[in-house]
Amino acid sequence: MTGVKAISIKEYTNLLVFIVTARVISGVASHIQVEETEALHVSRIALMVRGYLRSECVKELLSQAQDSS
Repeated sequence: MTGVKAISIKEYTNLLVFIVTARVISGVASHIQVEETEALHVSRIALMVRGYLRSECVKELLSQAQDSS
């Protein structure tokens, strides 16, 4: 068995802790990224709706102004 190094139980345990910690951090980071992406989509939709409502209000005000003149 060339190139294979025997490691102690302590080294193996430390390696497992490191691997599990890295996986947990990666999972949390992925979850946060998904949450941020969803928040961005909601924000964009809200801006689109606000813009639409504003344009409809302007149209209504212009229509009322033309009707009153």
